[in-house]
Amino acid sequence: MLFGIDNVDVIEHLVAHLRILLIPQILIVLRTAGQGQHKSSGCDG
Repeated sequence: MLFGIDNVDVIEHLVAHLRILLIPQILIVLRTAGQGQHKSSGCDG
């Protein structure tokens, strides 16, 4: 197979999969970070 239009399709396919895989993890990290801030500020004694 030659590297051309097919290569661009492969890159777009990988980017789509990375978005699907990374977005939920980023949301989870933001949630846990927000909860961690609330917990640390609330239970500091």
